[in-house]
Amino acid sequence: MDKNMRIILATQNSGKLKEFSSIAKLACASVNFEIKPIANDIGDIHETGDNYLDNALIKAETVYAFYHSPVLSDDSGLELIDFNNIPGVYSARFAGISANDGENRNKLCEFMTSNSVSSTPARYRCLLIYKPDVASYFKFEAIWDGVITTDLRGNSGFGYDPMFIPNGFRCTAAELDNEVKNKVSHRAKALFGLFKFLGA
Repeated sequence: MDKNMRIILATQNSGKLKEFSSIAKLACASVNFEIKPIANDIGDIHETGDNYLDNALIKAETVYAFYHSPVLSDDSGLELIDFNNIPGVYSARFAGISANDGENRNKLCEFMTSNSVSSTPARYRCLLIYKPDVASYFKFEAIWDGVITTDLRGNSGFGYDPMFIPNGFRCTAAELDNEVKNKVSHRAKALFGLFKFLGA
């Protein structure tokens, strides 16, 4: 593996960029692994797929066509196991296309309350795509099991982290130390799979 590797991350989400960069430093201490976000002028990328793979590929192919440089993209979601895996691929827009994290969490709390549950088994899922050139791509998938609760706690992370209690922990993902989270999360597991594939 090249000791100086630059990859474009197909996101403008600052939380996701920070998380990916931190995991890369943790997993590849001997490699100068630079992860760059996409530029604002690339425009909105519409995730029109009905599954994680399709959405991750849409982002990877769009960004590769713009930069002609290796791209890393993911589509991640939260799945409530007893409720047909919702919100799933719609996790980032559960409360609407332009909804923010807080609005999505509120919508999920309302859904759980309407179904008379304060906690329920859940998992995070990450489908990661590494696209090194125009003709090929490689996928890596991982899950993070736990429970979703309507008792929100913690200020770290993003998305549904204040609601998600990982198996083996009493705290939410938003209360976890970042170094711990970046070893056990769904994105960490998927990225470790990529780094192993790359020989890091």
